[in-house]
Amino acid sequence: MRFLLLCVCLFGASSLSAEGVTIQRYLESLKLGDSITEIEYVFPPKRKWSTYREAAGNLTRVLLDRTQAKFFPIEAESMRLGFRGRRLVHIQVIYSKEYSRKKPLGELVVDLSLIYGEPRRLDETYFWWDASTVIVVSDAMMAAVDGKGMELRTSLELMELELFEPLR
Repeated sequence: MRFLLLCVCLFGASSLSAEGVTIQRYLESLKLGDSITEIEYVFPPKRKWSTYREAAGNLTRVLLDRTQAKFFPIEAESMRLGFRGRRLVHIQVIYSKEYSRKKPLGELVVDLSLIYGEPRRLDETYFWWDASTVIVVSDAMMAAVDGKGMELRTSLELMELELFEPLR
């Protein structure tokens, strides 16, 4: 079944690219290709950001929340940034509980569909791509604030095409 879904996704790539859709490479004041210095200019750190190495994709990851930067997007709860070398290649924004209620997954998909056309879908994950960039929208499971259980949050990712798992 997964093979069939992958074939449908790959077949869809040619039709989506043929439409001439260009995915914007900006998300929350960051642009794919930015350096860590440029990101620290946009979101000045309150303290040194912690990083870790991710073997898959050979990426260096930085996890940010509003306590780690002097300025932070109002709607965001956290951001996960991925760097290859010194350049930003992956941005994931997980939105706050309030914003996720205000703009749930379905509404975000509709908004992006008006810009980029019909998305491709794999379970509850929606994605659009062009020749170099991918947008992925899904729900992310986050620990509840009270520590009891998990809650869904809207997640929006922007990444370089070669990092997109369904195309690997």
